[in-house]
Amino acid sequence: MNTDTLWFVGAGMSIIFAGLLNLVAIDRGGSKFTKGIAILVNALNCAMFCFALPILNEPQVYAGITIFLITIVAFLIEAIRHKSIKQ
Repeated sequence: MNTDTLWFVGAGMSIIFAGLLNLVAIDRGGSKFTKGIAILVNALNCAMFCFALPILNEPQVYAGITIFLITIVAFLIEAIRHKSIKQ
């Protein structure tokens, strides 16, 4: 096992855990804190994909950027909608 393998496994685990966090935030209704952390994690993962783009320039990097941008926008829309319903 070398450092490239460890980076690959670590990045894969990060994506999996981000997906699980999104699932928990959506499925359980989620508190403001949980949804805020989900937005933060999605933004960090999106930023990491953006940093990887010049190095890798592969289709999966574009897919990762797209997926995490969609989840960020969806959580923000849901947060704004939830805030306007309370008022």
